[in-house]
Amino acid sequence: MTGYTTATLFKDNTATYKEPRQGGAGTCYLISAISTAAEWPKLITDMFVTGTDMSGPNAGIIGVKFFIRGKPWVVTIDDKLYWYTSGGSKYLKFNQPDSTNNIMWAPILEKAWAKVKGNYDATFGGFVVSGLRSITGAPVFTYKTSDIGASGGLSLDATFDLLKAANDANYPMGAGTTGGSDTNRNDCGIATGHAYSILETFEMNDNGTMKDMLLMRNPWGTTDYSGPWHHGDAAWTSALKTQVPFGLDPTTSHNDGIFVMPMSTFGQTANSYNCIYNYEIAHYRDGEGYSGDWYDAENMDEAFHNYYITVPKYDGALYFTVETYYQDIIPNECTTGSVTFSNGSSATLSNPLLDYEVWKDGASSYTAYKYVSDQFSYPILLTTYSAGDVFKVVVGYKWFNSPAKDYTVKIYSKQSL
Repeated sequence: MTGYTTATLFKDNTATYKEPRQGGAGTCYLISAISTAAEWPKLITDMFVTGTDMSGPNAGIIGVKFFIRGKPWVVTIDDKLYWYTSGGSKYLKFNQPDSTNNIMWAPILEKAWAKVKGNYDATFGGFVVSGLRSITGAPVFTYKTSDIGASGGLSLDATFDLLKAANDANYPMGAGTTGGSDTNRNDCGIATGHAYSILETFEMNDNGTMKDMLLMRNPWGTTDYSGPWHHGDAAWTSALKTQVPFGLDPTTSHNDGIFVMPMSTFGQTANSYNCIYNYEIAHYRDGEGYSGDWYDAENMDEAFHNYYITVPKYDGALYFTVETYYQDIIPNECTTGSVTFSNGSSATLSNPLLDYEVWKDGASSYTAYKYVSDQFSYPILLTTYSAGDVFKVVVGYKWFNSPAKDYTVKIYSKQSL
């Protein structure tokens, strides 16, 4: 590795959630995703299709796999990283190595992402959901904290149950704050316009009172969280510290960007309290036998098109997704346009507009329907169906001026379709 003579791609051929540290690129959405994915190291090491060992005849040439348009894409890069000199020492300009300055898989992965986007500048800014989708290839569901306790939304307790169930199922999770400069801090002391990893949910026994808690991480490798149970909170006792997952000490883990947040703060929006804006759950189920089947639609128009899927048997859930390229793979000036909705309102959007429906063939109405900006992943999940059912996926895109009118219709399931 140029400039770091003792550096290695991985330590002991594995990855940990503490190692990624965001640098000068605005890639918090990606770095928070790889941090949470590194709880399951094989998710990360499998991305490196040339292996975890940099020795041998292919030393210095690295192949990295992402999921673009829902399907695996491999990009090839070398191991040279952009660095600068200050005070006689060399520092990486963008993503940093781990705190020992030796482990380089995260900076290399970010460089590969910059190649996907076209350059480092195009990586600046994105959505947590895009980071999780690009890493796992799994359907990712997005939720807003403003829906907690609202009409039709989950209660605070039910939201924690949802997060805990996802945690128990080993689903990678992330969260984001409201837009704005990440130099600003919100009501709980964390950066605005920023992404975070949700590493774990746990219940803490505080003198007989059970409290719902989250373990989170800032991809910077530091944190300014100042809400209840922050690292300097006098409420931390030796008995309480032992209940924090991974054997972490919550009074010192902030040095790795890790902090404990109570569910009551995570989900608080009353009286304009501003902490967490949304959270994402990736239903990564490859270990249960789930995989993706897809159909490529390229150079498409704006008409509606029908795609038919026959389900041979009943076996697990069916996840339907439709997606095109991530933000800025196609420059935003090519994908921005105005749209007028059926209620007469209008908006200017910076990404294609997706309209898709799933019908049971022959039915008089659709089973599920989504009308969304393409960058916000809203999978359709079906758990009720029968062997032999035929489903029709109806897809229409408003492309604006995009020169790349391509999308992928994907089913993530245990079926052989």
